[in-house]
Amino acid sequence: MRTTPDRERAGRAIERRIDEMGWEYKEIADAARISVETLSRIRRGYAVAHRTYRKLEPALGWGAYAIDDLLAAPDAGVPEVMPGKRRPLPPTTARKSAPEGQPAADVVADLFKQMGIDGQSPRECVAHLCEEVGELAKATRTGDRTNLAEEVGDVGILLHRIAALYGVDVDQAIREKAASRLERHRGGES
Repeated sequence: MRTTPDRERAGRAIERRIDEMGWEYKEIADAARISVETLSRIRRGYAVAHRTYRKLEPALGWGAYAIDDLLAAPDAGVPEVMPGKRRPLPPTTARKSAPEGQPAADVVADLFKQMGIDGQSPRECVAHLCEEVGELAKATRTGDRTNLAEEVGDVGILLHRIAALYGVDVDQAIREKAASRLERHRGGES
């Protein structure tokens, strides 16, 4: 797919913002939960899914749809950095693990709240889940264990979030499904 002047202009604005922040590309990509390759494509002006822009905007400290505004208007200024919420965590904070023993559902709820995306709809979460499952499939093909672990984490986070939105206990659902499958297996069903 080719670049366009609008996407190239947005890519330059994103590049300037990353420089202002003083972060490495990997740190921005990690904060946005996208690959460095995807960030590179955006910076060079190639098309990506709009949901990818939604993931990148808070990592840059920009509000929702700021990149769409850059794409739509040739004379659009640089997006304002949102005060308080939706600002990126410093790289050292972003890498900290949740406390040991804290239930995964609580970790996920806290993550979404801290990132300022706890208002995401189930539909948005399912769209992100589909994207992450694709990235997980790619990681299994390449055999990159570090990336595989990250993608498993992404899928797990989104599964927990969707379950929480509907009041489903993931651990209980897994136990019940495992028992059901085992019962079918013992009964000769597949």
